[in-house]
Amino acid sequence: MKNKTRITVFGLFLCSILFYACQKEMSGNIKGTINPDQPHPITIYLTDHQTPVFDSVFIDLRGVEVKLEDDTLSNGGWVKLIIHPGVYNILRFRNGLDTLFATGSLPNERIRKIKLIVGTQNRAMKNGQQYPLRVKDEDREVIANVEPGNFEITSNGTILFW
Repeated sequence: MKNKTRITVFGLFLCSILFYACQKEMSGNIKGTINPDQPHPITIYLTDHQTPVFDSVFIDLRGVEVKLEDDTLSNGGWVKLIIHPGVYNILRFRNGLDTLFATGSLPNERIRKIKLIVGTQNRAMKNGQQYPLRVKDEDREVIANVEPGNFEITSNGTILFW
């Protein structure tokens, strides 16, 4: 039962990274100024929202990939990004705080999914007590759908994602 709770909490925090994070104001793409089928640089920032449950949540982030609509690309449309792998206390990045997490270049702006690859050094802290968050090997990839509008495209074509 404890493992199910830990996995559930772990999954909720990873999902919060993607969807329930501090919302950044979207400027959007100005119609006709940027070709959606040309290469776009991408920058991903790590952020989270406040939780009263834990004092710290440490997530071992090992990789991130973006899936594009175009499955003719190598690897089924998945594009690996350059990351700063490590163990992040995701609760440090809230109330408007974030950190640069991944960068790269995408052949187009047709993002459909994002995949986080986690390692084994995951844990949560509450009142000085450490709780390991164990993840099965087959559950080390968290994939989330990305709807258009969940990311910002700047006037120079850079894709920003929090």
